[in-house]
Amino acid sequence: MKKLSMFVIAVVLILFPACAQAWTVGDWGGWPTVGMQFNDKFSGCLGFSNYGSTSRTWILAKVDYNLAKMGDVQTKAGVHYIMTSPNAGTELGLTWGASIMAVKNLSVGFDIVLLALNGTPTSTDILPYAALSANLFF
Repeated sequence: MKKLSMFVIAVVLILFPACAQAWTVGDWGGWPTVGMQFNDKFSGCLGFSNYGSTSRTWILAKVDYNLAKMGDVQTKAGVHYIMTSPNAGTELGLTWGASIMAVKNLSVGFDIVLLALNGTPTSTDILPYAALSANLFF
């Protein structure tokens, strides 16, 4: 798991300057994230968290497609993947959300998880949770 985490971080650091139009540092539902804006339609982020008495690790990958923009409010649809270690749990989810540019380089918003497919134990949840988000653009 540690090798996979280091590989993902290395790939992100190599690809960010080549692929991204803008970098972000933020939070998605309590996950610290590093994100990128690929173009005016696509954005993505990676998150990593490690805490607890059992030293559980979570890795998040999320991609959004920008939908309609109404003033400063941007609606989006997306997909996220969460992997948990040491028990190798996974979640694949579909999201819909909105964000607003609160100031010039700070956006705040939310995502509603419409559908979540869990791998361990196997289950499907409809509207399981919502996540607040904040991103600082560079």
